[in-house]
Amino acid sequence: MSQNKLKISVAVAALLSSMTGYAAAEDVRGQGVADRARPDYDAIGVRTGSFLFYPSVTVGESYDDNIYAAETNTESDFVTDLSTQLSLVSTWSRHELILNATADAAFYAENDDENTVDWGVGATGRIDIVRDSSIDLAASYDHLTEDRGSANAIGVQTEPTEYDLLYGLVAINHKFNRVSLRVEGTYSDYDYDNGSLIGGGVSFQDDRDRAEMVGTVQVGYDVSPDTNVFLRGSINERDYDLDVPAATVDRDSDGYEVVAGVEFGISSLASGEIYAGYQEQDYTAAALDNISGLAFGVDVEWYLTPLTTVRATASSSVEETINATASGYLSNSYGLGLDHELMRNVIVSADVGYTTDEYEGITRTEDTLTLDLGVDYLINRNFRAEFGYTYTNRDSDTAGRGYDNNVVGFSLKAQL
Repeated sequence: MSQNKLKISVAVAALLSSMTGYAAAEDVRGQGVADRARPDYDAIGVRTGSFLFYPSVTVGESYDDNIYAAETNTESDFVTDLSTQLSLVSTWSRHELILNATADAAFYAENDDENTVDWGVGATGRIDIVRDSSIDLAASYDHLTEDRGSANAIGVQTEPTEYDLLYGLVAINHKFNRVSLRVEGTYSDYDYDNGSLIGGGVSFQDDRDRAEMVGTVQVGYDVSPDTNVFLRGSINERDYDLDVPAATVDRDSDGYEVVAGVEFGISSLASGEIYAGYQEQDYTAAALDNISGLAFGVDVEWYLTPLTTVRATASSSVEETINATASGYLSNSYGLGLDHELMRNVIVSADVGYTTDEYEGITRTEDTLTLDLGVDYLINRNFRAEFGYTYTNRDSDTAGRGYDNNVVGFSLKAQL
């Protein structure tokens, strides 16, 4: 289950769709093609008291030509995916509560050691205190599988690594005329399972167990009704569980990030957020070098026409590593995408992404290119078909780390 690939779905059934579902484009600028409401095709939910219940089930089949993300001796397989999502959304006039439960299973035709079952439960909410003040809350618990192509995947394990993630968020929002304030705290707890090595033995993963705490304060000012400039600062602490036999290095660290940026909506032409600043991560162990550099982020949508949206993204972050002699790596990612409404119920999409990971303390740089193509065919309110293609290429100056991967698949989603 990749966490870094850009995902695009392509509906092969769209090629058979007639023009009946297409209507002249309305004036919907100011809203992305993939984000806008489509009353004839969106799930309407099942009313349950003061909540709406949204269940969905997706069945898919794909072909993966490199399931182990290997540089040589690649292995291909067919994969059957079965996923379900249950959401309960409040319809209150004030406050908000959303409850979610998800499950995602992948079954390999010939390599059943790669079979995975991920699941999670969570809740998000908002408490409206007064007109200009609110509190955001979120909590979730997920059982996840690390993708074979991730930066910290262990290639010599018989099965992919599984881990549990506990997450919580509390944030306070307040507005003083044109000045806005947000104070936020998050907590993440990672618990990794040990694995088995090919040929025998244990692949110890307990030394990756950690807790991450982040505190953030953002102050903004409304230059105009649709433009807000802001200054944001955050501090973080990453504490590892050192009371395990596999822990040989104290990987604890603390860091900070300070950025200035702007949130904007230029009439009905574009909207988004752009920011830049500085970040640094300091490590407890003297043998681990500190990491610092430019912090930046871009998340912009350009409404080229009512039927076409261009998306641009970029981000920078300091990530953890399992390499014993490296402190971590600075990851810079860039993406460009396009969504086009070919017909009212047919959306074609294309995305290209590029990520550079530079490790601190060792000579290792990895560049990853991803390409996603697709079409999403909205059959009616209850069904949609998707067909997608993803290409991934990782170029590394470390032997055995590079790979190429092609995945093509089709899925059908049922929803209420």
